[in-house]
Amino acid sequence: MVHVKGIHADVILLNMDHPHRDIIESCVSQYELPTVLFTQNSNKDTIKSAIDAGITAYIVDGIDPTKLESILEISIEQFRKHKKLLDDLKETQDKLTDRKDIDKAKALLIQLHALTEEQAFALLRKNAMSHRITIGEMARRLLDAQKLLLGQ
Repeated sequence: MVHVKGIHADVILLNMDHPHRDIIESCVSQYELPTVLFTQNSNKDTIKSAIDAGITAYIVDGIDPTKLESILEISIEQFRKHKKLLDDLKETQDKLTDRKDIDKAKALLIQLHALTEEQAFALLRKNAMSHRITIGEMARRLLDAQKLLLGQ
């Protein structure tokens, strides 16, 4: 494999007679770029393995210069859409985790200090602001402190 440090690339092109999942995964994870695989191998299991490894386009029967630009554009757009979906999923999961931690922290504050839900949230928000952290992070710190105090 050729190292491409210092080179700016928009896409990775692989030309492999026998696609190997480890090489593909290495390229995809190391460079986080759309990856187009040109091959003669049309085996369904190999295609599935390559796609699972992160290939954005799997082209059988070699490189056709007249189609290359379209293949690259499609691959780049597919990569962008897939990345956006993954980013959106991560953001949604993070928000859900924050929401659960905030609810647990509010319940703890309500139990310990006989606060209303609104008062508990206001206390979390005030402390988060004074420490310049998110409310979710403040909630996690409170829950971690409780675990420490309870010896868990």
